[in-house]
Order: sequence, then C-alpha cells, then structure tokens
Amino acid sequence: MKEFFDQLWRFLATLSTRDEDNADQRQRKTTLVLIALLCFLTSLIGSSIVYSIAGFTDQVVILLVFAIVLAAAILTYFKTLHVKLLLYAMLWMIFCIPIVLQWSMGGIAVPEVTLIILWNILAPLIVLMFKSIREATWWFAAYLAVIATTILLSDFLAPFNTTDLSQKDMMIFRGTNIIMVSIMIFISITYFVHAFLREQNRAERLVVKLRKSNHELESALTELRETQEELIEAEKMASLGNLVAGVAHEINNPVGVVNSTNDVNNRCIAKIEKSLGDDNSTASINPGFQKALQVLKQNTATIASAGQRLGTLVNSLKNFVGLDEAEYQEVDIHLGIDSTLILLNNDWKSGVSVSKSYSDLPKIHCYPSQLNQVFLNILKNANDAIIDDGTIEVITSSGEQFVHIEVRDSGRGIPEDQLKDIFNFGFSSSQSRVKMRSGLSTSYRIIKKHNGQIRINSEPGQGTSVHIALPVS
Repeated sequence: MKEFFDQLWRFLATLSTRDEDNADQRQRKTTLVLIALLCFLTSLIGSSIVYSIAGFTDQVVILLVFAIVLAAAILTYFKTLHVKLLLYAMLWMIFCIPIVLQWSMGGIAVPEVTLIILWNILAPLIVLMFKSIREATWWFAAYLAVIATTILLSDFLAPFNTTDLSQKDMMIFRGTNIIMVSIMIFISITYFVHAFLREQNRAERLVVKLRKSNHELESALTELRETQEELIEAEKMASLGNLVAGVAHEINNPVGVVNSTNDVNNRCIAKIEKSLGDDNSTASINPGFQKALQVLKQNTATIASAGQRLGTLVNSLKNFVGLDEAEYQEVDIHLGIDSTLILLNNDWKSGVSVSKSYSDLPKIHCYPSQLNQVFLNILKNANDAIIDDGTIEVITSSGEQFVHIEVRDSGRGIPEDQLKDIFNFGFSSSQSRVKMRSGLSTSYRIIKKHNGQIRINSEPGQGTSVHIALPVS
C-alpha cells in the first residue's frame, strides 16, 4: 500500500511541478493538486448520492458547478502549471460552495442536515501553505464569521430545506462528508509536519555549515595571527639587522684605527727600549723617563684589551642577526647561545648568576638568526622572572635525532592556569613572569618552523624550565 501511494505521489509531482522547483515548492504544489482532486471526487460522490435519493435538486446543481469549476482549474493547471489560478479557484470554491449548499439545506438548525460548512476550514489551511500566517488568519476569521452568520439566520433558512432524506441516506451523506473532510485535514496536517521536518533538517544543516564556517574563520584568524607575528618578527629582525650593520660599520673603522695606532705605539715603545739598550744615561739624566715609559706600555695594553672587547661585541652582534652569512645553513648552536649571552651582559640583574653546561653537539641546519631570537626571548624572560638573587642555567645535550637546549631559572614561576595560554600571541600578565607580548609566541612558531618542540614546566615559587628540542637533520 505504501508503495502504491508513493508511486501516486511521484506521478502527481511529475504532473504538478517544474524541474527547477525546489523540494518545498514541489511538496506544496503536489499537495494542492491532491486536495483539488479529492474535492473534485467528493463533489461527484456527493452529487451522485443526492441525485439518487432526491433527484435533480438545487444541491446537485451546486455540487456539479463545484466539480466543473475544479475540473477546469485542474486541467488548466496541468497545461500551464500556473499555480495561482488553481489556488484561487480552490479557495473561492471551497469557501463559497459549502456555504451556499448549507444554506440551501436550511442552515444548521435542521437536525437532519449535516455540517457541510465545515469544508470552509480547508480555505485557511490552504492559504497557510502558500501565503502568510496573517492572510490565513483573515480567512479563518471569515470562516468564523460565516458560521456565526449561519447561526443567526437559522430560523430564516430552515424553511428552504426541501430535501427529504431517510435516516439511512443521511448517515451515508454524513459519513461521506466526515470522511472526506477528515482526509483533507489529514493531508494538510501531513504537509505541515513534513514542512516542519524539512525546516528542522535545514536548520541542522545550517548549524553544521555555521560550525564549519566558524572553524574556517578560526583557522583563518590563526593564520592571520601567525602572519602578523611573521611580519612583526621580520620587521624587528630587519630593523635590528640594519641597526647592527650600521653600528658594526661605524665601529669597525675607528676600532681598526685604534688597533693600528696602538700597534704602532707598541712597536715604537719596543724600539725606544731597544735603542736605550745598555745606555742608561737618559734614564739617569731624567729619572721619570723610565716610569713614563712603563705607564705608556700599560696604556697601550689597556687600549688593546678594549679594542679586542669591541671586536668581540661586533662579532657577537653580526652573529646574532646572521650578517654576512647564508640565511639557512649548518651551524653550531653554542655559538648562537654565546652571542646572545654576550649581548645580554648589561641586562643581567646584579644578583643573577649565569652558568653554562655544554655537551658535544652536532651541527644542525637551521635559520641561525631566528634561533638566536628564541634564545634572546627565553633568556630575557628568565632574567625578568628573578626578583632579587637567582641563577640561570643553560644546559645542552644530544640525542639520536634531536639536540636539546634547556634554560632553567630560579624565578617566581608561572601559575598553572596561565601555562596553557603562554604561547598565544599577545599573552601578557602583570602577575606573570612573561613580559614580552609576542616573544614566546614568536619563539613557538620559529621552533615549529624548524620541526622542533618547545615545552615549559613551571611551578610558582620554584622557577621555570624551558626545554627546546631541534632535529639534527
């Protein structure tokens, strides 16, 4: 039976809809055609029953007019698929014909007469399918007004009842009327249930789509933040590189002059000492000469030491930002750590002691300037975490696939609830040891870029340990 009704529904849908109609339009149009066909069938059955009982009466004429108008509207719709023509033809026939038929049978005051006027309830239901709730409300109000009018006119309409139906005939007529009206209402309710389920499924699909869109937006936002970090880091490194290049250039020339001049001074002092030889007459004539010569030698030694320190500083700056080197190359990690420590010499707090425990590490391929930026961020945070006195340890070790760098400090530590957000861009807290808004986020991205790992273990009041693992190859 279900297969039969499914085939009937598909057949009506083929006749009633266009190819470009969506599922909701196909459902509404097919339901409208089905109700129209049932109304046409009901009018034929009703007119046949009345004709067989009472002959060719006014009621038979009214029912036949209803059937003819509906048949013409249905055939026209099948030919043109113009839904408004069928819709309004059905509305006015369903609303007007039952009223006229009810009144022609004496209204509702005659006990023998069935309530044909109940067919009018189909009009607001059909309007609800195709129009708005507001318009359907107006049709329902009109339906209630018609019933009220029929009740008020009951005494006036009663004499117009000319039907003479037996109790059996009335039972058949009433039964047919109730069955057909019930079928129509059931079809209407079925449509609304299907419409509700479709809207529910559509809402669920929209929720899934919205969640997917939110996920894509979150991914895009994450990517945007990472791009922003890259731009910030690139700008910082470019500015630092330009600054270091300028400083190194400006310092190298005077340092070279100082070293050359100091070398000349040393050679002159050596020649003076040699020329004196065993002749101490000059020293005996001028007793302060020998003392002045010793002071001069000490000054040239001091100048040489200062020049060497300046040279070491310049080399550390150049190594930190990778000047005069390829961007991606094989390097010794220890050189980058040492360069960073030298650059931070003046930033260490007076009570902070820094110790190193290096193991033999293989050289790794990396972006040296970027890793130096990571070391700088971590060491600055370690220094900031120590309030008065404390220690910072830099420990390196090597495994089969990774080299390990660990930075430990005895600072105030990080609360557990902040550890999960510590690598987020913009993370900062007045109570946290971390002060650099983008430092750890940038460090995390750089380590991930090198296919490495970075993790932080910390306990408030006990210090923090930052562990970095970088692949050997």
